[in-house]
Amino acid sequence: MESLTPAQKTTVTKSSTERLRLLLLKSGYAEKVVLGWSREQLMIKYAELLAQGWDPTVVTRPVDPELEKMRLAHEVELKRMEMEEREKKRELQEKELEAQKERKELREKELEAREKELEAEKQRKEMELELEKQRGELRQKELDAERDKWCRLIVWQPKGWNLREKLKSEDKLKEQEIDVIKRHRIMR
Repeated sequence: MESLTPAQKTTVTKSSTERLRLLLLKSGYAEKVVLGWSREQLMIKYAELLAQGWDPTVVTRPVDPELEKMRLAHEVELKRMEMEEREKKRELQEKELEAQKERKELREKELEAREKELEAEKQRKEMELELEKQRGELRQKELDAERDKWCRLIVWQPKGWNLREKLKSEDKLKEQEIDVIKRHRIMR
């Protein structure tokens, strides 16, 4: 410690035990050895380093090439694993988006099919109503023709026949028959 400058002596004496250990580890001493030294031994070894011109701010630890290769290989492996993980997440997101797209298309097709069904049902009902209307009109024409036929017969018949009453009762029966048919079709 005699060969040190007053500033270096102050640095050695005022440094904590842990700081001295850290500086000695930086200089290249083995960890087990440094941890076994007392504070006095740590100060002596650090003073020796400073006397030799060692500067703790610029000192770099010697690098073992095998250890450095293993460290680099480990870092490369970690990067590769991170990239694979990101790729898997990206693929999973793409699959999820594709599944959402397919579900949306399926819903749209179902809605379109339902709309077509409703339209077909509407057209079918319209056609049934139109057919029912035409049947009613046809039946009415048949009744009118039947009535006209009976009216002509009445005109040609002798006075003693009750054809007029017979015609009225037949008209009522036919009207009742039409009402029953209409009710039956509406119930369907």
